[in-house]
Amino acid sequence: MTIRLRRPFTGDRGKALAWGRDELTRHSYTMEDGAGLCGRHNRMPRKNEAPLRLASCLDVEVGHGEIRVEADLGAARKVLWFIALFPLGLVTFLGVLFAIVLGEPDALWGLAALLVVEPLLLLTMPPLYRSRATAACRQFVEELAAAGGDATASTGRPPLSRAGRTQLVGGAVILVVGIGLAIFGLTSTIGGMTRDARRVVVPGEATLVFTEPTAWTIFHEHRSRVDGVDYNSGGGLGGLVPVLTAPDGTPVPVNAIAGRSRYSMGPYSGYSAFRFAIDQPGEYHLQATYPPGNQGAATVLSIVPWTIGPMALVWSVGGPLLGILLGAVVLTQAGTRREWNDLTTVE
Repeated sequence: MTIRLRRPFTGDRGKALAWGRDELTRHSYTMEDGAGLCGRHNRMPRKNEAPLRLASCLDVEVGHGEIRVEADLGAARKVLWFIALFPLGLVTFLGVLFAIVLGEPDALWGLAALLVVEPLLLLTMPPLYRSRATAACRQFVEELAAAGGDATASTGRPPLSRAGRTQLVGGAVILVVGIGLAIFGLTSTIGGMTRDARRVVVPGEATLVFTEPTAWTIFHEHRSRVDGVDYNSGGGLGGLVPVLTAPDGTPVPVNAIAGRSRYSMGPYSGYSAFRFAIDQPGEYHLQATYPPGNQGAATVLSIVPWTIGPMALVWSVGGPLLGILLGAVVLTQAGTRREWNDLTTVE
């Protein structure tokens, strides 16, 4: 990506070049000898650095009544490659972590939601970074002309244009809606989970009626409420082991979960501890006891179905994430829509 700018110039060429050299040096450009100014750098700009550094090479010519600037956005290309590859690398890393190390393979569908934003990143980031770099170069040209004493040059960052102000409001609305959807989705999921859970006070036993085959997660609710009675047993299970028996008397495998998904809402706080799956509907018998010699406190097991479809989970996470990202992009781009001096033209 290359940006070319030009503007008429009636000031002192020497003063303009001297200011330009100092300014590029201040932004850590390496200066090269020549008739004008040529600054280069080969490092990807950091988050807190000026947008001007999105240009890896700035070639500035001052003379013949005109300022010309050519900016090669090589640094911006490096940032774009990073943005394009980062979600893929993050999902791969977290996928291995959750599936193999922590034993939470179902979380992979939630992580896949990160890939929903990939097309938006690929579509919006190149024009966004070009807009930011163009705005920074326009301001550099104006300040270069002002340093040379050109009376037509404007200094400082100009105010937002009408289109920029409108876009600013629109971006803020999209961002707020995205954040609201994320909060609503999180609270709805946890609220539904705590509201519809089947709770069993243990040590003890209970009969559970399952109407359809599905997978279930057993949460240890160390802070809970059952039939108006509050329970607060602390964080650990103390060796408590649940045993589930099918209607025909055969044992159902109940697997411990290495990773722990946590929640806390109202009087309920818990973490995932076990998982099992049933193949047929019917009445199942659950019994949970402490090991011999271990008199643990009464606590609560909350049994929750894992019924969220994979794609529903992806979009429930990815939808709000898309809104938040789109709002942030619109807000950032709004900041580049300003009342620029018409004397500076962009090719």
